[in-house]
Amino acid sequence: MADVAVHVVRYKPERKCVLRYDLTWAGGAAPSRPAVVYAKVARRAKFERTRHILGRIRAADDGLGFELPEPLGTLSELCMEFFSRLPGVRLSTLVAADAFPRLCERAAASLLHFHTLPVTLGWERGLAADVAKVTDRAAEFATLFPGERQRIAALRRDLRARLGAMRPSRLRLTHGDFQGDNILIDGARIGLVDLEDCAMGDPADDVGSNWAQLTWHTLEAGTRTPIPNLGRQAFLAAYLGRTDAETAARVPTYAAMRCFLYAFQRLRHPQDSARYEHAEAMLGACEHVLAQGLP
Repeated sequence: MADVAVHVVRYKPERKCVLRYDLTWAGGAAPSRPAVVYAKVARRAKFERTRHILGRIRAADDGLGFELPEPLGTLSELCMEFFSRLPGVRLSTLVAADAFPRLCERAAASLLHFHTLPVTLGWERGLAADVAKVTDRAAEFATLFPGERQRIAALRRDLRARLGAMRPSRLRLTHGDFQGDNILIDGARIGLVDLEDCAMGDPADDVGSNWAQLTWHTLEAGTRTPIPNLGRQAFLAAYLGRTDAETAARVPTYAAMRCFLYAFQRLRHPQDSARYEHAEAMLGACEHVLAQGLP
């Protein structure tokens, strides 16, 4: 090893830190000597729970869906997990590209394949956790957006009721944060990253998560371009056309929940002068889905 340069890619206080190591090898480049390695540092409890996720999923994967980073080991003393670089650009940066709808369709097909992988993790993300998340976020949401306190409370009640009325699904492998920032496009290759939130859960939640982000891109584009909405339609049609009827029936509730949570997240960007406008738009999307279903 001739030189190592370390860069902080992402930092969430008291939650996790993602680092990139740029490596210069004394013997020159070689397949066994990567130029870039990533590392993730997490709290001890999360590190112990997630340190083997990537390896287990890769071991069960048949290569027909998403490409995944390669696990490169751990440093337990620092709660650090190492993994390879996955090439590509984020799908969320391609919302104006003509190929975006086709890429969203491919993402849906790969997601469905991901949900069928024969992996059983030792933790679940069920309806009770979703109800608790909506309740907790709504309380903070109302504090951040007091002008919409009554509206937020009404949506909290409606979402809790919808989630509480759903029959528990058969638990399958789910990503937990499935959206365009975690999907990488590299030519004909499509990759998936940030797998630490994987759990046994309802596949409809992953679908609703990406649909909510695509809805945000659609609202942001307005009348400038129809491409984000075409991508949203292509993603939803591709997944619903391949999945079972019970999963498809649960997608609208999860999509509404994710729109609500996305609205809350928009307010957590104090540097964004339009954050209240953005949050209001996503609240409107949540209300629309609850009242009329998915467009």
